[in-house]
Amino acid sequence: MRNIISIILGFICVVAFTCCNRRPVPVPRPVAYPRIQLADTVYRIVEATQNIARVMANCQGDTVVIKKNKNAVWVDIVYGIYSGAVLHLTIQSVDKYNLAADMAGRMQRIEMNIGGNKPQVVEVSNGKFEGIVVKAVSANVTPLQFLATDNKSVIVYGSFEMPESYSKDVEMFLPVINSVENDIIKLISDLD
Repeated sequence: MRNIISIILGFICVVAFTCCNRRPVPVPRPVAYPRIQLADTVYRIVEATQNIARVMANCQGDTVVIKKNKNAVWVDIVYGIYSGAVLHLTIQSVDKYNLAADMAGRMQRIEMNIGGNKPQVVEVSNGKFEGIVVKAVSANVTPLQFLATDNKSVIVYGSFEMPESYSKDVEMFLPVINSVENDIIKLISDLD
């Protein structure tokens, strides 16, 4: 009988020992969201705007001059790194007496583009130019808009347009919007 008890106790000890020393089974980690590669924060002068104002744009954006005349330049900064997202930019020289009306018209356009979305507004000033950057992440077409002036004769305004491929995934478009918002703040800060 003692032999049977010894065998049973030995068996229990062996089972307990093997169960206690068992390593946990490795479990793979969940798949993470892909990281967006953001544009570098290196800037260059947009040559096409030099006769009206000095404008700095991100080096990784391709500058496309849409139209140019004596008093205005329309430029697109195309971000290939963001699947062709475009910063539409207008630099316009206006008559001092029409400046207030032109600014009011631009503000009205910004409000219309925002629609019912709640915007975040950043004010930027460099001593010569002052402006605003309006971010409305929920706005489908133009999540970023901006308006700046020297309060004398120059208005700089524009909007950022995202490609449709970004519109459904917040993890994809929010870092891009924040990055381009920083580019716009830099653009206004460096206006001269």
